[in-house]
Amino acid sequence: GILRAAAAAVAFGLGGCGVVTTIPTNPKNYDIEPKAVAHLRAPQSVALKNGFPQEEKMTMKIEHNFLVVEQRKLTDTAIAMLGRALQKRGITVSDDAEKTLTLRANARGYVMQLFRWTGQVLLETRLGDGAVISNPSENLSGKGFEYAFDGAVLFALNDLLADEKFV
Repeated sequence: GILRAAAAAVAFGLGGCGVVTTIPTNPKNYDIEPKAVAHLRAPQSVALKNGFPQEEKMTMKIEHNFLVVEQRKLTDTAIAMLGRALQKRGITVSDDAEKTLTLRANARGYVMQLFRWTGQVLLETRLGDGAVISNPSENLSGKGFEYAFDGAVLFALNDLLADEKFV
C-alpha cells in the first residue's frame, strides 16, 4: 500500500540507479457499480477474452529508472472486474458463449508527483462483429501506481459500458 508506494517514490528519486519497478495489478482493488450494468439485458451469456496471447510488457522511462506494466495481467484485471459486474447482473460469463468480447488494456503513460500517481490506459474492446471500441482513461491515486492503473481500467470499463455500440 502506502509504504510500497513511498518506497517506489524513493527508488525513482535515486538518479542513475537504473531501478526497474514492475507495477502489480489486482482486480479486487475496484468494483464496477451495479448501475453501470443495469441497462444490459439479462439473462444472456458472454465470453471475455484477453487480446494479449502472451505476456506483453510496457516499459516507461522515469528519468534513469523504468516503470513496467504487464499488459496481459492488466487486461486480466479488466476481465475480472467486468466479469464480476456482469455476473452480479445475471449475465453468465462462459468461454463458449455466442457473444465474445476481446479486451486489451494498454498502459499508455503515467504522471508522478509527490505522493500522487496517475496511470493512463487505453482499453480496446473488439466486439463479436469485429468493431473495436477504444476507451482512453486515466486515474489519479494517492496509493501508488497499482491503484492508479487499476483505477484507470475501472474508468475505461465504465466508459465502455456506457457506449451505445457496446449495448
